[in-house]
Amino acid sequence: MITKKLSFLFSLLFICLNTFGQNNDDSINQKITLSGIITDLKNNETLIGVNIYFPELKIGTTTNEYGFYSISVPKGNQKINISYIGYQSIEKDIVLTKSNKMNWALTENGEILDEVVIKDNQGKANIRTPEMSVNKLSISAIKKMPVVLGEVDVIKSILLLPGVTNAGEGASGFNVRGGGADQNLILLDEATIYNSSHVFGFFSVFNPDAIKDLKLYKGGIPARFGGRASSVLDIYQKDGNSNDFHVNGGIGLISSRLLAEGPIVKDNASFLIGGRASYAHLFLKLSEDQKNNSAYFYDLNTKLSYKINDNNSLYLSGYFGRDVFAINKSFSNIYGNTTLNLRWNHLFSDKLFSNLSLIYSDYYYGLDLDFVGFNWNSGITNYNIKYDFKNYISDNFKLNYGVNGIYYNFNPGTIKPSTAESGINPDQLDRKYAFEPAVYIEAENKLNKKITVVYGLRYSLFYRLGNSTINLYENNNPVVFNSDFQIYEKATPIGSKYYGKNKTIQSFNNFEPRLAISFQLNEEQAVKASYNRMIQYLQLVSNTSSPTPLDVWMPSDNYVKPQIADQIAIGYFKNIQNGDYSLEIESFYKKIKNRMDYIDGADLIANDAIEQVVLNGRMRSYGLELMFKKNEGRLNGWISYTLSRSEQQTPARTTEETGINYGKWYNSAYDKTHNLAITSAYKLNEKWDFGANFILQSGQPVSYPDGKYNYLGVDVPSYGLRNRNRLPAYHHLDISATLTPSKNKNRNWKGEWVFSIYNLYNRMNAASMTFRQNTDTAANEAVKTSIFGIVPAVSYNFKF
Repeated sequence: MITKKLSFLFSLLFICLNTFGQNNDDSINQKITLSGIITDLKNNETLIGVNIYFPELKIGTTTNEYGFYSISVPKGNQKINISYIGYQSIEKDIVLTKSNKMNWALTENGEILDEVVIKDNQGKANIRTPEMSVNKLSISAIKKMPVVLGEVDVIKSILLLPGVTNAGEGASGFNVRGGGADQNLILLDEATIYNSSHVFGFFSVFNPDAIKDLKLYKGGIPARFGGRASSVLDIYQKDGNSNDFHVNGGIGLISSRLLAEGPIVKDNASFLIGGRASYAHLFLKLSEDQKNNSAYFYDLNTKLSYKINDNNSLYLSGYFGRDVFAINKSFSNIYGNTTLNLRWNHLFSDKLFSNLSLIYSDYYYGLDLDFVGFNWNSGITNYNIKYDFKNYISDNFKLNYGVNGIYYNFNPGTIKPSTAESGINPDQLDRKYAFEPAVYIEAENKLNKKITVVYGLRYSLFYRLGNSTINLYENNNPVVFNSDFQIYEKATPIGSKYYGKNKTIQSFNNFEPRLAISFQLNEEQAVKASYNRMIQYLQLVSNTSSPTPLDVWMPSDNYVKPQIADQIAIGYFKNIQNGDYSLEIESFYKKIKNRMDYIDGADLIANDAIEQVVLNGRMRSYGLELMFKKNEGRLNGWISYTLSRSEQQTPARTTEETGINYGKWYNSAYDKTHNLAITSAYKLNEKWDFGANFILQSGQPVSYPDGKYNYLGVDVPSYGLRNRNRLPAYHHLDISATLTPSKNKNRNWKGEWVFSIYNLYNRMNAASMTFRQNTDTAANEAVKTSIFGIVPAVSYNFKF
């Protein structure tokens, strides 16, 4: 069965290659093909998403993930405009007589080029294409944002975007348009990152010095992406400087980082290696009471790039990160991600670009408890092969298509005795295996000067595979309802069935349509709409509002169904005063089937029968997002506001049941009704830059006790409906100042000092709320737990 469906997938890909992969003769309509690579002038780094536009023809395109572009234009004298965020735009008159390659090198703002007209880059709203619900941040802007303890954080920076929140200070992950953190696909050089945080959420795993490009898809998600229900965070590492050897880094209060890059073969091959490590644990050694304790993290980014010739390039990139916690040699905790990706870029013609990737990704969690005598290990590993094609058929029609397959190995838990005398018996929770192949095709079709449509289809399959033992239940129901106590309970298995290695236990297949359309009202404003269906076959077993390192991933199976998300969005986009200002307004509605919900009192840790404590529910979220940006001048930044709701429901399966929360819709843990974010940057002069962020959010939904009862002399709280209460509103103001010494201009060593204050007015935001009985008055009282007050920081960045 698997073989037949895989043959079908490859047949579709073969048809696409033979139908669309041929060169098109543009001579019939006197058009030629202009193609090439766009790079950074200083380091030959390819640039992603560069706009190439012919203003007199009113046609354009953008570079792909590897800096390649291709466009068909009429022969003759033409004016070309090339622009990119953080770089100076180029306007140039060119003469086109035949199809040829034309590479371009852009200069960062502040440099000077000859023979072309220089204009400041304008971060205008995207008017010409159907792309919507997408945000891109430059690394230079992220580095100037004030953050806690001065640690530059890629994940925290996207919380300033409309529709993006998290569970609060010290929380890992992020939530997009009311979805869970597990519903975000996080990619680093195409490899899946399963845990995006260090130190349980205080910092992200991404070293900003190694990052080239960051793009967040909240809706209108391209057909090449799949596997998650809410969003895609697509991050690419730098390729490495193939011109000159350079080193840059930073020294902060908590950690330091160092990155080296340079040519192996000038202009053709380069390397990049970057490391980051915290050292706060070293101060613990100074205390006699804490000298046996440790708490630190480290990570390593690497990349090799080799341009074989004009048509072929190879890339080998990797990431390795770990968090380590230890207490008095009796408790230690190690966890982190590992990725490796080998990619081959091949240019079949000036119209057909391809990329073949072999990807390895692993997440490991280890816990050693010597005081009770056992070690615990868990994790997930996947192997991914993908082949993507970009076919630039004409200036009005572009086609993307490809195929990929992912093999998963899930380890929900391995228990081993730490010593022979511990008395602990070794145990292995049932390992799980799965295979997820997919094929996709997507077209971008410019119907006329005002209307452009992107339409695509992804066909995904999922196979839950043996070597595994599956519990069997009466009526195929692992959760039963106790009508006497009006509660859900675990069902008792009536048997089990063993499936041999790679035998199919359960299979799914789904079509995932994608559609986006833009109507250009004029050169400065457009209306857009999009629809996408996303299927998520992997589930995160967690009952916390944000992911924790101990959370376990599991595949969909006989009892836990894949999540099916449908989202529609509509938006209005306008550039004001020639792009000096821009306005983006979007409204969205998203519904998700088979969202996993937990029965009351569910025990998730080391549970080898997780199906006994979960039910398949549903989610919905809807809202309005506004973003007003100032793109030019000494003062720039944006104001974003989101008004939204996120709700969950698990209705009764029969007339005798009540359902979770009595079958009523309730606020999900990710519901933030109001979300206001303001970020600004002000350049006073060549020496001083200032920045400020302000965030105001509705409090996180929680369940407070609504009564109590006495059991054997102990007061036990009782709870009513789920998440009908909220923590207090969450808000803080952060500021930063960056000092760039004037002597930087005349020397190779360049440095800057960054001073910041997180939570300027010392707001004690509630991370949680607990209840206890006052020992003096015997009255019940609420106790607020806060993580951060005001936090000043200073860091030093350098490069040479």
